[in-house]
Amino acid sequence: MGVLSRLVAMGDPWRGGGYASPPKRSTNRLVDQVLSYSEATMPGDIGHLASIGMGEGKSIWERMAIIMRARSLDLRILMDAHDRRNYGFVDVPTFRRSLCYAFGNQWIELAMTSAELDEVCAPYLTRKPNARGEPAAFVMWQKFTNDMQALCETRKPTPDFLTRLAAVEAEEKLNQTCIQRYGVSTFELTSAVQAIKERLLTCNKHLIGAFKRVRTSPVTRALLCPSAPSPSVPPFVPHRCMISSAAPH
Repeated sequence: MGVLSRLVAMGDPWRGGGYASPPKRSTNRLVDQVLSYSEATMPGDIGHLASIGMGEGKSIWERMAIIMRARSLDLRILMDAHDRRNYGFVDVPTFRRSLCYAFGNQWIELAMTSAELDEVCAPYLTRKPNARGEPAAFVMWQKFTNDMQALCETRKPTPDFLTRLAAVEAEEKLNQTCIQRYGVSTFELTSAVQAIKERLLTCNKHLIGAFKRVRTSPVTRALLCPSAPSPSVPPFVPHRCMISSAAPH
């Protein structure tokens, strides 16, 4: 009996007459959740991995310092392996991987969440994007490790670390104020300012000249003072016509 005849005799495998059954969607939410995990999933976001570790209930900064003190970890050496060109800053995914590598077996015990990762990265971000399409900010990992080692050894934050945290808090407060009063975030506001600036500098070298041109424009005068007579604009005369009119006939 050939291969085709054997398949016909077995029947359609997807309709119960064969050797396999169609893949079914799991009814267990936990299984679906586990299958949806990726590299960007943080241990603190996984509910069934919840454990009571060192520094339970404290902030992410204190938990990292406690684990570093207990395991004698030096983040400056451990995280240096991911900065191959020694720039002093890496992107956020690389920073997350380097943190996981530095803490090793204590990474799950640390139980850092995605919100806590954003909290750790915020004080050490480089230039933030002001409009859509601009490159994402990088994380200055060397300054982060220096502040963490100082917090681990002296159990006191450095003045530079406190200054960075104060700047992040002021920025978050400004963002909340803009959303509550005007309904826009600071990112949307800076994006709009950047778009207006690029539009004004399309035909002008400086913003002062651009605003002067807008102020003296007949369209602007008509919008500001509709009842005022529009200024007389002399007709445009091509340069070739001026030369021909000045020549003797």
